[in-house]
Amino acid sequence: MKGLYIFLVSLCSFVLVTSLAAQSSRDIANLMQDVELLKQQVSKLSYELQSVQQENRQLLAKVKESENLRENVAIQIASLNASVDTKVNALREQVTKASEKQKEQIIANVTEQIKQFAGDTEKAFEQMKKNAPVEKPSEKNGASGVVKTDFPTDFPKTGVEYTVKKGDTLSKISQDHHSKMSWIQNANKISVPTQIKVGQVLFIPQAAATVN
Repeated sequence: MKGLYIFLVSLCSFVLVTSLAAQSSRDIANLMQDVELLKQQVSKLSYELQSVQQENRQLLAKVKESENLRENVAIQIASLNASVDTKVNALREQVTKASEKQKEQIIANVTEQIKQFAGDTEKAFEQMKKNAPVEKPSEKNGASGVVKTDFPTDFPKTGVEYTVKKGDTLSKISQDHHSKMSWIQNANKISVPTQIKVGQVLFIPQAAATVN
């Protein structure tokens, strides 16, 4: 009985050990399978990490290239602005010089025109003086065509009024009224003896002895 018990105990132990060994073998197999899966996942993650790192390097390179490009653009813009400023300043200076030169030219032209006008005016006055009629001693009695500019007051202050009629002349009027042409001319300030008009009222100076 005791031997049977020992046998059964031994059998159970063997079964238990066998079972444990089998279970352990399965666990080890499962563990190895899990490890293999884990390796595959790690390998996949490693590849993905490498891809991400590669993309990151490419992105960094693009960023750096963009920064370099931006710096180059900024440098070019600054250079262009400086060039534009220089050209604008040069153009402004040229315009200022041209404006000053044009002003000087305009002033010179106007001055020349004023001088020429003054010269022409002076020449015109001189020509007028030359062409102006001069009263000759023989024409003091009012000869035709003489323009009188002075009217002495040495004529008699007595006389009569007369209205000019058609066909009248100063000579005829003076004879008809016992007067003198010079008196009539001076008394009425007639510059040109031939330019009396019909209907014009004249004062005819007469010596006191002839006044009725």
